[in-house]
Amino acid sequence: MRRGMGVEFLKFGMVGGVGLLVDLSVIALLVEGAGLWFGWARLAGFAAAVSLNFYNNDRFTFSGAREAALPVRYLRFVGTSLIGMSVNYAVSMALYRSVPWFAQHYPAAAVAGVVAGMGINFTGARFYAFRGRADGG
Repeated sequence: MRRGMGVEFLKFGMVGGVGLLVDLSVIALLVEGAGLWFGWARLAGFAAAVSLNFYNNDRFTFSGAREAALPVRYLRFVGTSLIGMSVNYAVSMALYRSVPWFAQHYPAAAVAGVVAGMGINFTGARFYAFRGRADGG
């Protein structure tokens, strides 16, 4: 990994950490507060976090990649995030359904899913959503 890309990955992880807090907060509110099933709460948590993550990545992580217009960058980011979310959701739901400990500690299942999808999300964000002129964008 190039040095610049390593810095981007670190920033991406920091932004993702903030998004994870939003994601987990929404999940907890919906599961504990509203009695919603974990699977639906996971999707709502993702929906709440993805726009915040876009904004923070656009301003902080990939601020030099402004070749595409804001709506294009946003749609690209959401699109690539949906790919990562597919892996994220599959991992968290598999753990939640098959390992009793994760069913009792559902935030840990959500975190495992986030970790599983992070590489896909970074790759999509770096090389597609926020690609710049230097990337062939």
